[in-house]
Amino acid sequence: LEDNNHSDSSKGSKSKSKSQNVAHEQKQQNDNEILNENRELEAELDRLRKEIAELKQKESEKDKQHWNKMAEMNEDKKKIEATNNNNQSQEEEETKVNDNDQQIQKEKDMDDIRTKIE
Repeated sequence: LEDNNHSDSSKGSKSKSKSQNVAHEQKQQNDNEILNENRELEAELDRLRKEIAELKQKESEKDKQHWNKMAEMNEDKKKIEATNNNNQSQEEEETKVNDNDQQIQKEKDMDDIRTKIE
């Protein structure tokens, strides 16, 4: 009877030990799966960080190009305005010269008329 009890208790302890091993293996497997998933997520996070850095760099380059283009356009605008002002000044000067020429011509015409009358 004692031997039966003893073997039953040893079976129980083997069964307990076996179920503990299974539980331990299951926990180990779960831990490994979690670690693998964490590694994959870290790799994805690194990839996304690199992609963000590249996009920021491209955006920065586009901004730089934009502001360079704006500066060029501003310089062109200043040159055009200067040219327009210069042209306007020339036109005003030419108008003055033409007005003076016309005034001189009128005075000559008047002198000619006076001379003919005399």
